[in-house]
Amino acid sequence: MPILEDVAGGEKPPVSLMGLPTAHRTLLRLIRVCIIGLLVFGFGPAVAYGWLTWLMDEGQWRLTLLIYALEVPVIGGLSLMVIPWMWYRHIHDQFKRWESGEMPTRASISVVYEQALELPVKVALIALLGAAIGYALGALIVYQAVKQPLIEAAKVLPAIVLVGGLSGAFCYFGVGGALRPIVIWCSRNLRHVRPVRQVSLAAKFLSTTYIIVMATLCLLHPATYTLGQVITEDLLQNLALSQLRLTSQRVVPSLLPWSESLAARNASLRTVLRAANVGEHGYVFASDDAGRIV
Repeated sequence: MPILEDVAGGEKPPVSLMGLPTAHRTLLRLIRVCIIGLLVFGFGPAVAYGWLTWLMDEGQWRLTLLIYALEVPVIGGLSLMVIPWMWYRHIHDQFKRWESGEMPTRASISVVYEQALELPVKVALIALLGAAIGYALGALIVYQAVKQPLIEAAKVLPAIVLVGGLSGAFCYFGVGGALRPIVIWCSRNLRHVRPVRQVSLAAKFLSTTYIIVMATLCLLHPATYTLGQVITEDLLQNLALSQLRLTSQRVVPSLLPWSESLAARNASLRTVLRAANVGEHGYVFASDDAGRIV
C-alpha cells in the first residue's frame, strides 16, 4: 500500500492507506441508520404513541395522519437525510479522493477525524430539533383546524421528549458506529489525536436506564390522562342518559292534555326541556308520532 512520509516539522511515522475505509460502504451504513431512524421514529409514534394517548375523532385522526404523511418526508427527511449528508459530504469527498490515489496529509486527516467525532452529536441534535418542530407544528395545525381543546394539544409536549430523545439517542449511536472505521483509521495515522473519552460501564448502564425511565414516563403520563378522560366521558354519558330518561318521563305527560292549544302544549314542553340538565351544550329533540320534530 502507498505510504506518505510527512517530513515537515521533523520525523513522524508515515501515513499509510492500509485499511482505508471505503467511502461507498461508509455512506451506505449512514444511509441505513438515517432511513431506519426516519421510519421508526417518524411513523412509529402515530401508532405506538398516538393510539394510546390521543383522544380524537375520525376527522381529527384523518388530519393527523395526513400531517404525518407530509411532515415526516419533509421535516424528517430534511433533519435526518439532507442536513446530515451536507455535514458528512466533506468526509465522503475526502475519502473518494484518497481512494483515487491522492496522498493524504496529516492536516487533512486531522480535519476528517474531528468532523467524524462531531458528526454523531450534530445528527442527534438535529434529530431532536426536527421532532420538536414537527410535533409542535402538527399540534398547532390540529388545534386550529378542528378546534381541539388546548389540553389535548398540550399532550404533544411529552411526545417531543419521547420521540426526540429516542431518535436522537438512536442517531448518536448509529452514526457513531457507522463512522467508527473512519475514526480508527484516522487515529492510527495521526501522531497527536484528541482522545475519545471512554465511558464506564456503570455510566452506560445508568444512562440507558435513565432514557428508558424517561421514555416510559413520557408514554404513561398522557396515556393515564387519556384513560381518565375515557372514564370521565363514560360517567358523564351515563349521567346524561339518566337525565334524558327522567326528562322523557316528564315530556310525555306534558303532551297528553290535547284540550290545550298547540302553543300552550309547546310552551309546557319547552319548560320541561329547559329544566333538563344535560350539559352546557346539550340538546333535546322531541318528535310526534309521525317522526316530525316538534
